[in-house]
Amino acid sequence: TSAERLYALLENLLTWSKIQKGAMKCLPKSIDLSRIAAENVELFAPQAEQKQILLSNVIPKNTTAYADPSMVDTVIRNLLSNALKFTAPGGNVAVSTAEHAEHFLAVSVVDTGMGIAEEMLPKLFRIDTHSKSVGTAGEQGTGLGLILCKELVETNGGNLWVESEVGKGTTFTFTLPKQPVE
Repeated sequence: TSAERLYALLENLLTWSKIQKGAMKCLPKSIDLSRIAAENVELFAPQAEQKQILLSNVIPKNTTAYADPSMVDTVIRNLLSNALKFTAPGGNVAVSTAEHAEHFLAVSVVDTGMGIAEEMLPKLFRIDTHSKSVGTAGEQGTGLGLILCKELVETNGGNLWVESEVGKGTTFTFTLPKQPVE
């Protein structure tokens, strides 16, 4: 477990460092969000089953956006991992999409987890504050995942935000362009 956590931290640090130095190339193309979400749901299915959480992908087939597939995959993977971490047995985690403005699509990861205190919300996406929490089964993160997600989404021309209520759950939503931004 310690080795896995250290590996995740190093991987996140390396990715974040590449973005900061401009060394990570954003290679946007038309991507199938349903397929990317389905692959990630499949990846986390054993963890969800072990925690007795209903994990679902409700993105309609052939829902497309214009973004870097690797970056979007990383964002969805991080958000699903967090949602599962902070959702108790018997809860739900879902990834979905909705229209957002004229040229954007919103992707949401919604959970029925423990929620985030209002005073913690502004700290989630900041590198200069420590906002790590322990999951419902003692899971720990690196503290960099959400910061990395925000950077990756913004690199693709979108925004990332969170809505949460303690004891009710959390929704992380990010936008992606539907077509190339001119």
